[in-house]
Amino acid sequence: IGGKSTEELMSEIETKGMNISNGAKKILRDPSLFRTSENSSDINFIILSLGEMGFNDTDSSESRIERAKELGLNLCPPEAILAFRIKYQNQSRGDFVQIVTEPFIEIDKSDNRFSTHNQLFVENVENKLYINTTFDGSHPMNSNFKMMFRVY
Repeated sequence: IGGKSTEELMSEIETKGMNISNGAKKILRDPSLFRTSENSSDINFIILSLGEMGFNDTDSSESRIERAKELGLNLCPPEAILAFRIKYQNQSRGDFVQIVTEPFIEIDKSDNRFSTHNQLFVENVENKLYINTTFDGSHPMNSNFKMMFRVY
């Protein structure tokens, strides 16, 4: 990952016919929330389902992340979202992968309220590939829900 600007990566995604939701674009284009690295590097990732981690759909985001740390897994750098969307073009219809990063928190300047976008994710909806966002963990989950973590 790294070595390209956010706009270059977003353009590459859209040129390949993939989609970025408006909510995700808002996060990706805000330099206070999202940046890419100037230098490129290789990073290893693992994708696990909630079931593989021993969770069900009622466990909190915090408990899932804490369990991942116990398993030796780490949060992904935010730019992994763009790199993964570019690479994962054969995603099955209905597939959903949450890229686990620090939550994205922004301030609504009109009323000084915080808005938390817990995570960005990649998904295939009706055979269209997306980057999308969850708001306060509201995306439906089940034991097949997948999460991507960084491994060292």
